[in-house]
Amino acid sequence: MRQLESRATTLCEQPAGVLAADEAMRLDGAGGRTLALQMGSQWTRADRLIGMWSCYLVFALGLAYVPTMVAGFVAAGGLSAPIPDPYQAVMELLILLLAPALVVAFAALYRYASPSKKTLSLSALVLVALMAGITICVHFVVLTVGRQANETTLPGFALLFSWT
Repeated sequence: MRQLESRATTLCEQPAGVLAADEAMRLDGAGGRTLALQMGSQWTRADRLIGMWSCYLVFALGLAYVPTMVAGFVAAGGLSAPIPDPYQAVMELLILLLAPALVVAFAALYRYASPSKKTLSLSALVLVALMAGITICVHFVVLTVGRQANETTLPGFALLFSWT
């Protein structure tokens, strides 16, 4: 086990890269307060509640999406026909609500990650944020422009909105 020196505290690292927190707290005379500063912010009750409720929201929106999609396919008369308007609009709105909830869930995951996994969890958070941004833009355009434009006013409408 090698020791890592810093101004705040002395930390010990095991060969696998895992922080020996109990030993570092023993070496730290301040009862672990500087250890928390050294390791970053702590996982709080608010973080846990935000993460938990955002995951519940993702699950609930997914549960609402599936019957809406099934009802849309039934109303369309099969899987090959486009989903009719009221079902399509509800599905688009559910997606617009789902994307930010996923970002919040991944932000909570990043806060919970151990220091050795912070880089990977930050990468996942950034990728989910990019996905949510693109998804929100696309579905907002489908909800607004896709419903008001037609083939005569917008060149290339048939290529962009062939499913509506």
